Amino acid sequence: MTPAAAAAMVGLMGLFNGLGRIGWSSLSDHIGRHNTFNSFFVIQMLAFLLLPNITNPYLFQIIIFLIITCYGGGFSTLPAFVGDIFGTKHLGAIYGYILTAWAAAGIVGPMFVSLVKEMTKSYTGTLYVFSALFVAALVISWFMKISITPQSYLQA
Repeated sequence: MTPAAAAAMVGLMGLFNGLGRIGWSSLSDHIGRHNTFNSFFVIQMLAFLLLPNITNPYLFQIIIFLIITCYGGGFSTLPAFVGDIFGTKHLGAIYGYILTAWAAAGIVGPMFVSLVKEMTKSYTGTLYVFSALFVAALVISWFMKISITPQSYLQA
């Protein structure tokens, strides 16, 4: 991509983040929060697997924009998801913990990317590692669906 095209892409990423917040949160009202998050994990897992092999700049941008919609959707859907699981009584405290973990990931993530790049000598390896982490997140999400229900939490 040319520098101008790359700059335009970065500018559009904010738009897709916002569209993801509106679109995914609206969709979550119809398909459920758990299914929405599972969709995030599957979409991003596949996208991260595909990215290293994409040579078409337009397809590359489309996949990046799709990933960014998931990121925005996660921020907008998570409070309702936490409320669905744990109720609203402790929503503020639980969501605060989640945002703290998200911020910590924002600090540790780039260091982890750098470490994996050093070990694999390529950013391709980092995309594959993160794709595997999305698989782990999906599995954990399935176990969470089985073991945590609003009724079981409220009875504890």
